[in-house]
Amino acid sequence: ISAVTGIRVAAHDAVDGSVEVEGTGARYGFSDRLFPLFRIAEESVTVLGRYASSGVPALASKRFAEYTSVYSAVPNLPAALYRELARQAGVHIYSSGKDPVYVNSRQLGIHMQSPQAPEVLLPSGVNLQAEELFDGGMLQTQSCRLGIPYQPGAVKLYLLKGGELKG
Repeated sequence: ISAVTGIRVAAHDAVDGSVEVEGTGARYGFSDRLFPLFRIAEESVTVLGRYASSGVPALASKRFAEYTSVYSAVPNLPAALYRELARQAGVHIYSSGKDPVYVNSRQLGIHMQSPQAPEVLLPSGVNLQAEELFDGGMLQTQSCRLGIPYQPGAVKLYLLKGGELKG
């Protein structure tokens, strides 16, 4: 683990299974005991989360000259945490909502799971039309925003016209 991440870890023999994200109160992981477990064993990292029952560091990031490495001792990181890590890395975030969004240079897909209409933010300077491929209809971006009509549970796939998304 240490060789791959560049973050020194050590065996952790407690019965922790969940991690609390620093400053948010959010938890992820499992209620069952996991084995083997590891802990962050390095001071020169930014601790992002700790085992909920012991307070031992279990989620951390470390900056290197060309990248940032992130290690979590337990799986099931919440989507909001992935989104924040991506934002910190300079990735354009198309939607801050909880709806899964798929984007490539010519298509945009969304599965509406949230209780409100999704809004997709395109990169600065990108204005285009979006043709819905499953049931027709055309949307026009306004100020780099694509307002998608709300349909609970719907899956929409749009063909982007008038430009491509770079990424």
